[in-house]
Amino acid sequence: MSNTRDLGGFPTANGIVKPHLLYRSGQLFFATEADLRKLSEEGITQIVDFRSEEERSEKPDPPVEGAKYIHDPALATVAEGITRDRKTERKSFEFITANLLKTPDFAQRYMQKMYADLIGSEFAMAAYRRFLSLVWENDTGATLYHCTAGKDRAGLGTMFLLEIFGAKREDILEDYLKTNVYLQGEIDRLLIMMTERLPKEEAKAAEKPIRDFFGAREAFLLSAYRAMEERCGSVKGYLKEMLGMDEARTEAFRERFLQ
Repeated sequence: MSNTRDLGGFPTANGIVKPHLLYRSGQLFFATEADLRKLSEEGITQIVDFRSEEERSEKPDPPVEGAKYIHDPALATVAEGITRDRKTERKSFEFITANLLKTPDFAQRYMQKMYADLIGSEFAMAAYRRFLSLVWENDTGATLYHCTAGKDRAGLGTMFLLEIFGAKREDILEDYLKTNVYLQGEIDRLLIMMTERLPKEEAKAAEKPIRDFFGAREAFLLSAYRAMEERCGSVKGYLKEMLGMDEARTEAFRERFLQ
């Protein structure tokens, strides 16, 4: 499994996140039998999948003993750089050759806009409201939530949870960037796939834009923060107005998930 991490032990202003209750992850399709046993042994009783219908149809989650599966797509349509079904990966190659090679900072600007668009999307916010309700309602064990890479859609889900808990923004950013370590092999694979058909000089020029496109960059998550603040005046205001996290519910989350 790629990019699978327990939020347990994460420091916040209100305590430490309890272990074995919240797990972020990439897709589970390639999980081994040993991986699946481990997930069951960790007490995971709920799996929330943020992927599109196309992604989960191509690479369905294998069953985890004792866990129910909930599909909660965070995007209404596929999107280059975020969704990873076969059609979108082909489109990503065309997208890169048409844009990234001509404008080196295009990947950075494009992904920042994608994060801001997710924050402004009614479809996405409905998905994250469902996600928070599912997390709260699961009182029999741990929740694992994932997208394909565990970076963008799962990254925003993690950011929301950690902001609710009262974590420092710099700590949230640091955790988000750890994804680059966990996904290094996957990004290397995508780099090879997308540059092997390019002339040598173009392939060399494409390396950084492709790594930006598929990696985690601080600017991406900061773009989401700016979008929240622009829409609702503050992150706290956004959590309350868009995700239903008023003071009473926020305090209840903290009492339950922090120690």
